Parts: sequence; C-alpha cells; structure tokens
Amino acid sequence: MLLQGLIEQAKLDSFNYPFYAPYKDEVEKIVQMEGSFDVDTLEFFQVNWDERDNDDFDAYNSGKHVARTMRAVVEQMLVSHFQFGESTVDYLFERYAYHLASHLLVQKIFQYFHIFEKEMTKRQQGAAFANSVKRLC
Repeated sequence: MLLQGLIEQAKLDSFNYPFYAPYKDEVEKIVQMEGSFDVDTLEFFQVNWDERDNDDFDAYNSGKHVARTMRAVVEQMLVSHFQFGESTVDYLFERYAYHLASHLLVQKIFQYFHIFEKEMTKRQQGAAFANSVKRLC
C-alpha cells in the first residue's frame, strides 16, 4: 500500500500496534521472576482460525470471515491513524482476506496457552498482594 501511494511512509513509521505472543519458556521465566504466583500448569490449545470451520472447509470464505472479525477490532484505529477512506479500508481488508486464505490453505490452526497457578495459602495471597501494592507505590 505504501508503494501504491495509499499510505505515507511517516504514518507507517509512526503506527504502533503493540502485540506480542510470547513463547512458553518466556512466560514461565517472567512469572517466576515477578514472583506473585507460581505456574502449576501451562496448557496449550489449538484452535482453528475460523471458529466456523467444519468438514466443508473453504479457505477463501474462512479468510473473508477472519478478516471481517479483525476489521471489527482494528478498523477505527487504522482509520484514525492513517485517515483512510471507506474504499481504502475495503481494499486493505480484501487484501488481508486474500493473505489469510493463502495461509489457511497451509495451516488452519493456531496455538494459544493458558496458565493455571498453584493454589495459594491465605498467607501467600497476602504477601503477593503486599508486593503488588509496593510496586504500585
């Protein structure tokens, strides 16, 4: 879109959408260093990109569906920052749907994880709360 003149280099450079998906080891290390709780179990789940996925998989329609879902989340932020008009937003998410469909032909799932903490005693809970308050002050 930059090469097509639809966005300016300065706007692209100043756009910040912080998202980071850490690795399992990173999460465990950070939790251990922070100290408020201990990891009891770290479970990984695999889910389809398109929650409507069934036996009649269609990468194109799934790509469009996921793109529409993401559009609902980020459209206002993109329009506000880049000053996009409706036709540019439509074009952006059509391209995104195409790229998603291409990806879904190769890999239909993604992974996420959930942390289960060990049950804490009342004393441990109080100490963890006190440490959190100290960090805030």
